[in-house]
Amino acid sequence: MSDISKWKLLKQFIEYKIKEPWKHPSYVIYFFIVIVILGSIGFHYELFQCPIDIEGITINAANIFVALIASSTIELMLVRGKDEKFSPIRTDIQVFAISILIIGFILWSIIINHKEEYLGLILSILGLLLAYFTWWISNADNQKIIGNVNADKTIGGNQGEIKKEVLKGDTDGFKTE
Repeated sequence: MSDISKWKLLKQFIEYKIKEPWKHPSYVIYFFIVIVILGSIGFHYELFQCPIDIEGITINAANIFVALIASSTIELMLVRGKDEKFSPIRTDIQVFAISILIIGFILWSIIINHKEEYLGLILSILGLLLAYFTWWISNADNQKIIGNVNADKTIGGNQGEIKKEVLKGDTDGFKTE
């Protein structure tokens, strides 16, 4: 596979990961309620305090984004390959995730050194947006959130069929050693 087609495939991967979740209301609701609102509750709390505490808002946003970006990039690095189309760029996806993680930690380091300034506040909010984006693309295929579980792939098979087979109770046909 040529390098140009790998770039094209990486672009298609990211586009797919951005667009696909919008088809699933459960994913969108989960993202906004659980990740953005509840997961960032400390940030929201600080945001509405009087008087406004720039350092408190900055530190909360920075801590939330560094935790979220770390877990999300790890998830992206462990890409499960639901779509075999993207398997040729698995390493590229992992390097992309590591790059986001490194950028996130560099950004966090800058923020902590400027936590009492507007620069720290702006960068922490940008970091939070980067973390939300990373979470979105790393969890786009998460079947626990989108709920597309195929009954034929469950252990019991298709739940509409009643199987009347009696199990033998032995290990014939299985390699046991």
